[in-house]
Amino acid sequence: MKAKDLRKKLVNVMSEIEAGNVSPADGRNIVAAANQINVSIQNELKLMKLQIDTGKAVNQLGELSIY
Repeated sequence: MKAKDLRKKLVNVMSEIEAGNVSPADGRNIVAAANQINVSIQNELKLMKLQIDTGKAVNQLGELSIY
C-alpha cells in the first residue's frame, strides 16, 4: 500500500459519514480521519526534506511505501 492509497481510503470514509451513510454518532471519525491525512502528509514532507538534505532520490508525494 502507498501513502496516497491510505489517504484516498480516509477521504472515502469522510465522504460516507458526510453523506449520511454512516451513523451520525460516528461523526467524530471525520476529525480522526482528517488528522490521519494531515499526519501522513506531514511525515512524507519531512522525509522528502531529509532526502533532499542527504542528497538521496526524492519520492513523489503519495508514493511512499507503507510497511
